[in-house]
Amino acid sequence: VELKDLNPPESYNMAMSGKGPAGHVDGTGSVRLEHDGKITTMHYSGDAKVGGKVAAVGQRLLDVVAKAMAKRSLNALAKKVQERIEQEAP
Repeated sequence: VELKDLNPPESYNMAMSGKGPAGHVDGTGSVRLEHDGKITTMHYSGDAKVGGKVAAVGQRLLDVVAKAMAKRSLNALAKKVQERIEQEAP
């Protein structure tokens, strides 16, 4: 993963690439934070192209798995952020 166009603390882009025995993947992604008072909203998007044996699984299944992984990761991040806020609260 390579981070690009860093604009802390507002946004960044990513370029991803990998390959192994099951196939290969190339992708891009972007993250943008929008702060409004006490709430920060994270906007993200991504696109990946998969080839090889792993692509034979089918695009629908890959989309479902990618969305589930993103949701799980973001929920874990939200939990860590909430824990940090609670630790720092007076």
